[in-house]
Amino acid sequence: METVRAINSMAAAEASGQDGSRTPGAVALRRRDDKIHVPAAKAMSLLHSNELAPSDDRATQIRLASAIDRQIAGNSAQTMPESDVTRNIMLDVLMQEAAARRIVAEGGKDPLGHLASPEANREALQPMGLLQRNGVNPGRAFNSASMDDLSSIAAGKYDRIENEHTKFAVATILRLDERQMSTKTMDVPAQPVGRAQRGLLSKPLAPPSDLTRGPRDRALLGFGQKVGAER
Repeated sequence: METVRAINSMAAAEASGQDGSRTPGAVALRRRDDKIHVPAAKAMSLLHSNELAPSDDRATQIRLASAIDRQIAGNSAQTMPESDVTRNIMLDVLMQEAAARRIVAEGGKDPLGHLASPEANREALQPMGLLQRNGVNPGRAFNSASMDDLSSIAAGKYDRIENEHTKFAVATILRLDERQMSTKTMDVPAQPVGRAQRGLLSKPLAPPSDLTRGPRDRALLGFGQKVGAER
């Protein structure tokens, strides 16, 4: 819940044209990791540019918060470039979104579906395609996963994955260590209470330029433009 509150503060600032990395929410994140606030803010900007605004969508808030919590647990921002940490956060969120799509395709329900804003254009996001463009094959994890394990992935609760092959595959794909995989994240609310105010974002925020051409060819492909458009 602490991370979600921080995200709300940062996303509201971004929506008003301010720097989300200079907000009370960012200060709260810095108390846990003094470098995580910048890649977290960049991840928010990328999500918004692809029509999943964290300030407007509770499901996105929870998925983003769990991804950030795992990067904090792994001390990633202390040892990796900002662009790599941002990339890790985004791939984690995309893995969760892809698992939710897999569940729905198999006749189930997204565990965060009741918290998603109807104004969020999830159809515009193509998580499987984006993961594959970035060298990630989620099928390695999904093909062995039960519906319960898929639900755990979709809810960002990797510590609840029961199948060892699935757990190992997720850890390998996202380059997460044992501590990150066992990180306890926010429980999913039964009802969409406390949803962030809608209508905060009037237009897409342009993602920072260094995210499309990051160092060491670690840029996140497919972002910085309308998802699905060709470069």
